Amino acid sequence: MKLARGLAVVALWGAIGCGFDGRGVVASSAEYELYRQTRVAPTLDARLRAAWDYLQRYPNGEFRSDVRAWFQPAEADYFVVAAPSRVRLRRYLAVLPNGPHAVAARARLAELEQAALVAKQKEAAVLERARAVGDRLEQADFARKQFLDLAAHWVQRLAEPQKSRPRALVDSEFVRVFQGEAPAAVCDAQRCVKQLTLSYSIPDAGKTSERVAVFDVILTFDGAMVLRGELMGPDLFSRLGEAAQRLAVPVDDGQRRAEAIGATEQLLAGVLEPHFPKSKCAGTPVSPVVLERVCEGVRVQVIAALEVGGEDRVVIELIPAPAPPPDERR
Repeated sequence: MKLARGLAVVALWGAIGCGFDGRGVVASSAEYELYRQTRVAPTLDARLRAAWDYLQRYPNGEFRSDVRAWFQPAEADYFVVAAPSRVRLRRYLAVLPNGPHAVAARARLAELEQAALVAKQKEAAVLERARAVGDRLEQADFARKQFLDLAAHWVQRLAEPQKSRPRALVDSEFVRVFQGEAPAAVCDAQRCVKQLTLSYSIPDAGKTSERVAVFDVILTFDGAMVLRGELMGPDLFSRLGEAAQRLAVPVDDGQRRAEAIGATEQLLAGVLEPHFPKSKCAGTPVSPVVLERVCEGVRVQVIAALEVGGEDRVVIELIPAPAPPPDERR
């Protein structure tokens, strides 16, 4: 019986010696357990951490050659994979805070963090510039619309039917408001002139070009009655057309000028349509008149200047009553 137990112990030690070349016999249980984790830990991170801990704690350990032989290439590859990524570099430092490439990992991480900060600052600057450009474009759109609306507003006010017709184009209340409403009109016995100035910008060859539109609103009197209203300004239709089309009209470009006049004609035709419908009031324009409406004793003409820089005009006037035949005058 004693002989059998002795043979079993010899066999057990023999098995341990065969599995670990006899090193497990002399290694402590703590050293062996840490070595074991370098082989069987469930993740690469855990194996690397265990291997580095083993090499630090047991520089002369029984398994140092095996651990070092696996750890050195595995750790080097791990760092190479981590180097392009801030996330992976942080992971490397969490696993091996004082590992062989920890200093290089921190330096590389700082480099990537700085690059990310610079990129973020550049992105913020680009967004800010884009926002500023958007604001400028929005302001430019508003200014262009304001110019178009103002010109249309005055044509509409002068073309609206008045109770005083056919004796006068507009009534005395209109004249009173016209004279006092800013900008104040300059008046004498024959006429009142209100000068309007607006700034706006339009896209032009990849940038914006500033424009200043100047036009006068003029009332012409016969005694106390207003017989004629006008909108008049240098290249007024070019300015209106480019504001409507968002397209620059160079002074020497006849084609663009013609397109701008066409856009102005379309704009004003829409303004006039409620009170001067084309179906009832269309006239027969003769150059330089590009649009004509005649209804209820009132004539509206849109007249384009024939020379560069000339005064484009919108004229709204009462049509003089025809003189009675000679027989009726007796």
